[in-house]
Amino acid sequence: MLFHVRRALLTATFLLLAFLTTTIITGRLRIFDPPPSQPEILTIALYLLSTLVQSLAAIMGITIAVVFITAQLAVRPNYSRTITQVYRNPTVLLVLLCFISGISLGVYLLSTLHYFIAAQDYRYLDCEIVLAISSILLLVPLTLEQIENLDPYLLAARLARRITTKGIRRYGLADVTPEVGSPQTVAYRLILWGHQHGEQDPLGAIHEIIMGAVGARDRVQLISLVRLLLKRIAGQAGVPFGRTPSRLTRGHRFSWEVARGQIALILGRERCIPDQVTVALHILHYVVRRTANLRREWGDLDAVRQEFLWTLCDLIAALNMRSGTQQVIELCLYAVMHICLSYGNVRRYGRREPLVECYRLVSDLTESAKPRQAELCLQIVALLSVRTHQLPGEPRLRGERMLAPSALATYQAARTLALDQPEWVPGNADRDPWRYRVETYRESA
Repeated sequence: MLFHVRRALLTATFLLLAFLTTTIITGRLRIFDPPPSQPEILTIALYLLSTLVQSLAAIMGITIAVVFITAQLAVRPNYSRTITQVYRNPTVLLVLLCFISGISLGVYLLSTLHYFIAAQDYRYLDCEIVLAISSILLLVPLTLEQIENLDPYLLAARLARRITTKGIRRYGLADVTPEVGSPQTVAYRLILWGHQHGEQDPLGAIHEIIMGAVGARDRVQLISLVRLLLKRIAGQAGVPFGRTPSRLTRGHRFSWEVARGQIALILGRERCIPDQVTVALHILHYVVRRTANLRREWGDLDAVRQEFLWTLCDLIAALNMRSGTQQVIELCLYAVMHICLSYGNVRRYGRREPLVECYRLVSDLTESAKPRQAELCLQIVALLSVRTHQLPGEPRLRGERMLAPSALATYQAARTLALDQPEWVPGNADRDPWRYRVETYRESA
């Protein structure tokens, strides 16, 4: 919200500056009202210009100092990528450009003022007044930006918007190519070994903020930051994905976040499938690895797995609202499987189990004409109910009651297969980008 307000104020100020400058140059607007005596005109003009130039110079110096101080407070000394992104924001450059233009024009008018007074042409003096007022007004969006810098979530939200398909492709981790003869399907793989990645990791800056939450052991902030990353996947697919988990808003009669999501879904359009898969593959690879690393950093906390799963289930439900998202949904399902397998031997925590939502997703995917994804979801849940401690009797039975008879038969067959063949893993090895991690789960079991 703060980001959009800042952008709106910035755009409105520059549009107002352009409009007033145009009307002044064309002679349709006058601001400076000269007195009848020429000596009085010279005195007033000199005083006005000198005051404007001195004020703008002083405010610009203070502004630069404040920007540097807030940028240093926003990031840790060793977080170089985040601080680089903070200083690269165009808002600061535009505000400083406006101040420098006002100071330069004021100095020029002071040195040539007698020519303009003799010609009775006060248009440039009016332009200086408008430029000075605009510079002061631009301090409002600049102040909002510094507030964003001090809030880790708002700063991460701004950095997440800079995760682009172009940057991901330039980094070279996700290799996505359209399949010949099938424009709605792409082939993808992770380039993990024997490859020199690009210098600029698209997730580098936001990763440093996430590691700050990891170091502080702040689980709530960590999940909020992960939702921001996954929101980038939803945005690339053109579906709504809010900050608040669905389990906290379900049952409410009205929610502004849900209303905004429905509007976005109606006004959105289907996006390029290779771009969707590129963004999803890169971000989900980070999420899968980050979850596994958290087990080493925080210990065997099943609550971490559950929070990541709630977020991924929300993302799958959002992607299911639109056609053309089948492969992104498959990637999310594979991510769910690998996250659960990495915590397979951890004792389950709490009364609510997010994997029960996967049973509900089977019905939703089937109703949305995504049978292959529904079957994959069934097989993954069946595998996890056999190989992990995450679906004991009561939650598993509750989930099985949600399944239709045909789906229940497929589910039971998958459970039998998982029991009889310890090496069996659901899905296609070519479609599962993290299949190489399966051996690590067996070693830690």
